[in-house]
Amino acid sequence: MAAKTGLTAFPAELLVLITNHLPAESSAAFTLTCKVIGEKLGLGFCDALKIPDSILEKDTDSFWRTLHEALGGLNLQAKRDRRHEFLCLLEKDLPSHIYCRSCQKLHKVDVSLVGHPWFENLHCMKKDRESNIHKSIHEAFRYPFFQMLMKRHRLGLNCTDLLNIFRYNMRESRSDHMYQGTAEARIISDALYIRAQHVFMLPASLLPNGPEAYEIAACSHFTCNETRTFVSGELTAAFRRRLHHLPHCHGPDCSKCFASFLSCIHCQTEFQIDIKDLGEGDIALVLTKWQALGKGEDHKDLIWLGFTGDGASQFWETGSISRKFENGKPFRFDSLLLSSVPSEGSFKGPGCLARTWG
Repeated sequence: MAAKTGLTAFPAELLVLITNHLPAESSAAFTLTCKVIGEKLGLGFCDALKIPDSILEKDTDSFWRTLHEALGGLNLQAKRDRRHEFLCLLEKDLPSHIYCRSCQKLHKVDVSLVGHPWFENLHCMKKDRESNIHKSIHEAFRYPFFQMLMKRHRLGLNCTDLLNIFRYNMRESRSDHMYQGTAEARIISDALYIRAQHVFMLPASLLPNGPEAYEIAACSHFTCNETRTFVSGELTAAFRRRLHHLPHCHGPDCSKCFASFLSCIHCQTEFQIDIKDLGEGDIALVLTKWQALGKGEDHKDLIWLGFTGDGASQFWETGSISRKFENGKPFRFDSLLLSSVPSEGSFKGPGCLARTWG
């Protein structure tokens, strides 16, 4: 057997003395470098960073801090910080895992977990759903998949399957109109960009006020749900302004129609509202939005904080997000409609149109 060299040849006592001079998270990571080092140092350094699950998922308020410290633990926030640094060190060498700041655990993430009950019941996924952030982007959006997608991209690994999670094409018949939703996702300049389009096919009987409910959001700040918006009902108001303006529209060069391109000052979202004439007084009301979601490195990313409402106002050149996504080419809002709607009328439902876009 070849003689051991380097650190593996050191006696356990000397390794312990060396390791004691390292930060707690580095000491724990050092014990996992190889089997020999691990056997000599044992699991003590890793055990020192353990926090019981019953406490881990609780907020660090005074009650839980006092309880944990009364049981002989270190300052809970200090231990959380060390555990965070330790798991971040491990994550670097685990291409199929992400470090979840919310759960303070490593999660293995792949497409097989989409909709899986176990994954949906994780603490972070529950918080994701409760925050309704996904609704301000689109229904298929989940932050852990976003984080895993961007990590694989940074590592130069294939991420097509994960990118497809953020794409969708769906239609549904609602009580008084027809709805179609589509989304496309692209990685541009190492950041995730999403274009989503919401189409409402409205019969003439609903004009000029539109349907009772739209059930969508441009972002978490422009929404039709008044309990979730900073500017109450702002998106609904924008829809109604556009519908009321329709009889007075001066065509493609109408200045008021051009003003229907809007951007949010809180998050990197741009959107425009368009109308397509379907004939016989019926129309398609179309919301197209572009969002730059950032690099997905961490929940504390400044761009992502804009979407959660925890960050400062965002500043960028209006129109730059949509231009990047469309690669500088003019965007035809009805190009998505024409390419995704069948040629024969098939949208038949209570109070819905039975024709397609012409």
